[in-house]
Amino acid sequence: MLLTYSALAAFLNRTFVCVAGGELIVRHGPLPLFGNRARVKTSLVRHLDYVVTDAGDAIEWKISADLRDGTKLKLLKDHSNTAAGLFIVEQLEDHLNIRDRHLTGVVPR
Repeated sequence: MLLTYSALAAFLNRTFVCVAGGELIVRHGPLPLFGNRARVKTSLVRHLDYVVTDAGDAIEWKISADLRDGTKLKLLKDHSNTAAGLFIVEQLEDHLNIRDRHLTGVVPR
């Protein structure tokens, strides 16, 4: 049953990223899954990190937010085109007026 539900969620769900009302919101739906939401006040976001991991036959990208209190909040991850992840991070940085920074293991713009 859980496997069927997970397969349906993978097929039907879409990811929504929204910046509104002073918040950055990431959610997946219409089928709810454990850990499928991220919500943070935009004033708490210091930087966004975009990391690409290449495990031979599979490439995965992740976007996380470094918060002003030193914590890191996972926002998105996917196995699709890495250009899509880079586009999302660029749009969020522009909208939130966050300057890009260069870190080891993090893909710069």
